[in-house]
Amino acid sequence: SQPFRQCPTKCLTFFTLGASKYPFKRFVLQGRTQQANCVVRAAVAPINQETPTQSSSGPQQNSSEPFKPKRVMVIGGDGYCGWATALHLSNKGYEVAIVDNLIRRHFDLQLGLDSLTPIASIHNRLRCWQSVTGKTIELYIGDICDFEFLSETFKSFEPDAVVHFGEQRSAPYSMIDRNR
Repeated sequence: SQPFRQCPTKCLTFFTLGASKYPFKRFVLQGRTQQANCVVRAAVAPINQETPTQSSSGPQQNSSEPFKPKRVMVIGGDGYCGWATALHLSNKGYEVAIVDNLIRRHFDLQLGLDSLTPIASIHNRLRCWQSVTGKTIELYIGDICDFEFLSETFKSFEPDAVVHFGEQRSAPYSMIDRNR
């Protein structure tokens, strides 16, 4: 990836960011070549906080405050993107919690299917992560469509940020329980 100012891509991409204190802002990327990876970092602060100045190396604190790692909840953390994100954030020093209903594994078991690439259970992967790094990632198993579960999870973990990768892998799976 390359910084924003060096992005050599031919694209016209709009990013709209907003928060209740700040007006909406629009950014446009323009460049010359057809393929490139670009990274754009942006932050939006709640009304009661100043906009953070934070490097990409992990959470930072005001020097007058005792160090307290930022807490990030990764919804859909048993999936491909969620798992990698949880590991990355944990490795960068964030306190991480994974929220997942493990429904994909349930459907695979019901249908007698196996993954082309065997994937260890989330419990085994979390134990392995802790043994390799010494860092723990909390796990909350439940359905985010269940308000009681989601509310209790937020109260218990108290995240500073949420990354939402929770989804069904295809339309037919998302239609299995249409009452939700």
